[in-house]
Amino acid sequence: MDVVQLMSRELLKGAKMLGDHCEKCGAPLFEKDGEVYCPICKIKGNDKKTEDVHKLEEINIEQEEILDDKINYLLERLKDENEISRIIEIGKALEILLRVRESIGK
Repeated sequence: MDVVQLMSRELLKGAKMLGDHCEKCGAPLFEKDGEVYCPICKIKGNDKKTEDVHKLEEINIEQEEILDDKINYLLERLKDENEISRIIEIGKALEILLRVRESIGK
């Protein structure tokens, strides 16, 4: 589930978003019925799920960084390329990487 969707769900449940942030993940803290909690780290009180969410977020960030590096590499190669067939090849590779980057970012 998307972090924004998770926080929106908490607001719809009547929780109040606070100005403080979670020490573990940096997400805004919420308060409901006198309990202050992080909706990311406290997914139904299951620490295993919390660890899994953090691992998925780390993997997602790592994948985005790898894709950004490859996109930047191809853009540098494109800048110096004069052969039309190589320009087309680099352009197709960029298009694929940008699509993958967009799908991961969602």
